[in-house]
Amino acid sequence: MLRSFLCSSLFLLSSCGGVVLETLPQPTSAENLLLIVHGSGDTPDDWPKRLRAAIVNFYDENETWDLWTYDWDVYASSRTTASSDGLILGALLGEALLVEPYVYKHIHLVGHSVGSYVIHALAEKVSNRNADITLHATYLDPFTANGFLDWSYGQREFGRYADYAENFYNKDDPVPSTNEILEHAHNFDVTALRSKAYDPDKLHWWPTDFYIDSVGQATQQGYAHAHQIIDEGITALKESFPQGEETVLEK
Repeated sequence: MLRSFLCSSLFLLSSCGGVVLETLPQPTSAENLLLIVHGSGDTPDDWPKRLRAAIVNFYDENETWDLWTYDWDVYASSRTTASSDGLILGALLGEALLVEPYVYKHIHLVGHSVGSYVIHALAEKVSNRNADITLHATYLDPFTANGFLDWSYGQREFGRYADYAENFYNKDDPVPSTNEILEHAHNFDVTALRSKAYDPDKLHWWPTDFYIDSVGQATQQGYAHAHQIIDEGITALKESFPQGEETVLEK
């Protein structure tokens, strides 16, 4: 079959260009979905598992939220194709979430590093097909280079299709293309909040640890935004934190 036909029939065939969508969890009666997507060099059993556990331990989310982590390590582990495969996989996920039994009214997407490509493509697919679903995109130290030629792709595109997008990043991360402002997100520089004892070899994961630590801290920028959107609507958050601008968080 032609690739173009495959890509136009994603939710039927569950594959495009060799990328296969794993079976998704069945939905509950919850109206909201949190989808957590890891990057390269980790799996759902690392920081995504800890984030999910922190949310479950602090909040009683069972009736209002479905909490998913998604494993795409087989694609994310390839540095040469992770970004392109992430875009295909995100589109597949978006297609799947647009058909029954999924009827979510609000989707919160959290992606780290190259996982940002997955949540970006998912948001694009959903927003273009069903504008009634609100989308909150959280980028954690996003890897913005698409292949070896377009190093600013994420800076230009990430957050474009979300109703509200935010980028939590540190400016001293040695991983290339992870220290820049996203044009379509509000950018939170969390560099100064990191302890001096933090492992210098793990700087790329500091934004994920920051975000996990923010769970339950209503006065701190971070996971509290997910509940603010549900409780107050998305407009107030967008006005407080305009896209393309930066807030430097300090101790």
